Amino acid sequence: MASVGTSTPETTATLFSPNRVRRRTLRGVLAAAWKLRLSVAGATVLILLILMAIFAPLLTPYTTNEGSIRNRLQPPVWQEGGTWSHPLGTDGIGRDYATRLLYGARVALAVGLLATLISGVIGVFFGVIAGYFGGKIDTLISTLVNIMLTFPFILLALCIIAVLGSSFTNVVFVLGIGAWPIYTRVMKFEVERIKSLEYMSAARVIGLRNSRMIWRHVMPNLVNTIIVLGTVQVARLIIAEAFLSYLGLGIQPPTPTWGQMLQESIAFSFTWSDIWLPTLPGLAIFITTLSINFVGDGLRDLIDPRERAVL
Repeated sequence: MASVGTSTPETTATLFSPNRVRRRTLRGVLAAAWKLRLSVAGATVLILLILMAIFAPLLTPYTTNEGSIRNRLQPPVWQEGGTWSHPLGTDGIGRDYATRLLYGARVALAVGLLATLISGVIGVFFGVIAGYFGGKIDTLISTLVNIMLTFPFILLALCIIAVLGSSFTNVVFVLGIGAWPIYTRVMKFEVERIKSLEYMSAARVIGLRNSRMIWRHVMPNLVNTIIVLGTVQVARLIIAEAFLSYLGLGIQPPTPTWGQMLQESIAFSFTWSDIWLPTLPGLAIFITTLSINFVGDGLRDLIDPRERAVL
């Protein structure tokens, strides 16, 4: 008989059997998924939105500018008078509302991703330089960041677009240029923290060049922060693009955008039965940005070791 506190080969085999390990792994995955349920739901909705935007020509028989005055202001299918030929109704000149929402998703996601890429490249570059080298370079970059943050982001974008004109390229450029200071400020403090670690001191002692230290030891440690910050920025810039389009300074017609649809719907929202006109593009903006934020929260929990330890 085995003594108390000892394990026999049979019990060891039972404890570490493939089935038991598989059950523990599955239990851990399900527990983590439950804790990240909002992030999983956000990722699911976001993937569906992306697929719908990509395959919009296959999902609708209409084009964005195809309309008929005879079918103008047709209500959605859940209201009296609605038909399945236009499930979400038509706008003030008879264009299919669902089609314009789908193509508006293309614009919103493209602007958000491209502007985030531009702001990320610029902001990470300046943040790494300022945090790693410090001194006068840090002072100069920090002063520039403070000046940029002094002006409201939207006001700065409005001023630049008023000069350059409204187009897809200009909107992406303006939003990207205006959003980089946030990256720079976050990256600067992260690099300063990384630079103070012992392995960085050891790398300097053995004579590694600054370029090698930045690419081999600093940048890999910034990837997690860049990804999480980027998801937040995408949602923020989608809202900024919608705001510019609402004011008439964003991407111009006939290209459909959610902000433009909100602005156009005001002229036709006379009664409570017409509330669906501004509600649908507003919901599209809300659901998209909320899903992106949920995904960002989940990425932070999965990537950050301190957060991952409690999952």
